[in-house]
Amino acid sequence: MALDRWLHKAKLAGGDRSLVTELVYGKVRRRRSLDKIIDMLAKKPASKQNPDLRIILHLGLYQLGYLSQIPAAAVDRTVELAKENRLGGLAGFVNSLLRQYIRHQEKGEWQLPENLVERLGVLHSYPDWIIELWLEQLGETETEQLCQGLNKPPTIDIRVNILRSTIRELPGFQEGWWMVQDSSAQLVTYLLDPQPDEVVIDARAAPGGKTTHIAELMGDRGTVWACDRSASRLKKLTQNCDRLNLQSIKICAEDIRNLEKFTNIADRVLLDVLV
Repeated sequence: MALDRWLHKAKLAGGDRSLVTELVYGKVRRRRSLDKIIDMLAKKPASKQNPDLRIILHLGLYQLGYLSQIPAAAVDRTVELAKENRLGGLAGFVNSLLRQYIRHQEKGEWQLPENLVERLGVLHSYPDWIIELWLEQLGETETEQLCQGLNKPPTIDIRVNILRSTIRELPGFQEGWWMVQDSSAQLVTYLLDPQPDEVVIDARAAPGGKTTHIAELMGDRGTVWACDRSASRLKKLTQNCDRLNLQSIKICAEDIRNLEKFTNIADRVLLDVLV
C-alpha cells in the first residue's frame, strides 16, 4: 500500500515503475539471503549495520544477484544513493562490498552452510522453521522446488464476477465485471464452499478479494460479514463492494474475537491467519 501511494505521486516511466516495484518486493523477499551476503563480506554483520545503509546494500546486492537484466550503473547508483542519504562517509564501503560481491559471483566462491535446513533457508531466504516443516512433509527435492516457485514474481490473474459477466467478455474494471486476484487466493474460497442464503464470516477481510469472491459464489444471497480491525484497510473493501455491485456484504471494523454477536451465527468462517 505504501509503494502504491508513492508510485501514484512519482512521475516515472513505465520501465522505471516496474524496476522500483521489483526492487521493493525483491528486497523484502530475499532479505535473509541478502543479509547473509553482508555478513560474509563486511566486518560487521547486517544486523549491526546502520538501518538505512543496510537497505541501500540490499537494493544494490539484489540488482547484482537476482535481476536477469542488471542496470549497467547498479554499483555507481547504489553508491550515489548512500551519498544522497547522508551516508557519504560510507560510500567507499558500499562500493567495495558490491565489487567484492561481483568478484565472488564470477569465481563461484560462495560457501553455503552444510546443514540442509540452514542451507535452503539462506539460499532461498526462508526461516528455518518453515524449511523444517516442508522437509518433513515433502522431502528435500519438493521443498527446494517449492522455495524456488514461491520466490518467483506472481502472474496477474483476473477473477471474473460471474454475476455480471462471462470470461468471453471483459469490458472494464470500473463496471465491476472483473477483478485481479491471484489464482491461489481464489482456491481458498472454493475450499470454503459458501452456499446461497448462508451466513459467512470473513474474520480478516481487508482488502476484500476473498470476501467479494464469497459473495459472488453465494449468488449475492445471504450475509457475508467482512470483519477487520483496520478501518482504513476496510475502505478498499467498501470500494470493491460498490464497484462489483454486491449487496450481501456487511462491514464490521472490529476485532471479531471481542464480538459476542457473532457467537453461533455463522454457517462458515474464513480466517486468513498470519503466523
